[in-house]
Amino acid sequence: MDELEYLTCHYVHHFADSMRIVALFHPQADVRSWAWKLHFLIAEEIFHFVPERDEVFVERHKDKA
Repeated sequence: MDELEYLTCHYVHHFADSMRIVALFHPQADVRSWAWKLHFLIAEEIFHFVPERDEVFVERHKDKA
């Protein structure tokens, strides 16, 4: 976590989003749990926000084309 503070916000945001995708769709529950905890920690500690609900996250990341 300490090292993430030295990276660009753009990269860290994409990394956090990728952890959220893993948390939502990975077939193993322990991996989903670990990814959710990491996503939440990044959201709370680095960006200072509470993650949105799963439905909102998925809708926001759909292809808009």
